[in-house]
Amino acid sequence: NSQMIYVSSRTSPTYAAIWKSLRDEGYPISSSWIDSTGSDLRKDFESAWMCFEGEIAAASSLVLYVGQRADFPLASSLVEVGMAIAMGKRIFVAMPKINLTYNHQPAGSWVKHPRVTLLTHDDALRTAMDTARDGGVK
Repeated sequence: NSQMIYVSSRTSPTYAAIWKSLRDEGYPISSSWIDSTGSDLRKDFESAWMCFEGEIAAASSLVLYVGQRADFPLASSLVEVGMAIAMGKRIFVAMPKINLTYNHQPAGSWVKHPRVTLLTHDDALRTAMDTARDGGVK
């Protein structure tokens, strides 16, 4: 029984292509931003953020992908994660090959929230997507 997944990452054509590829594989991705260009989103940020909030509310979980250290600071992704935490959603954070310091930098202490699962191994994104799709059961 597949669960809808809201996906979050740096807004870039590279990451949008990764998400679209996973959606094409059958993952139930609800994030409309992956089909928009940056200029489309900038035309009406108010409507875009209301749309994202609704998509997060309708999803069972959120998957955040941080593919490289250059993705920090996370900016809008942190707002999406915050919304998901406030809504009681599970969050799966895929940060392959990114070593966090003892105080969880550069991500931040939010990665220790009880509903956040941090995955740092090489196949972290696939694990996050599979776990989110399967309802959070690891």
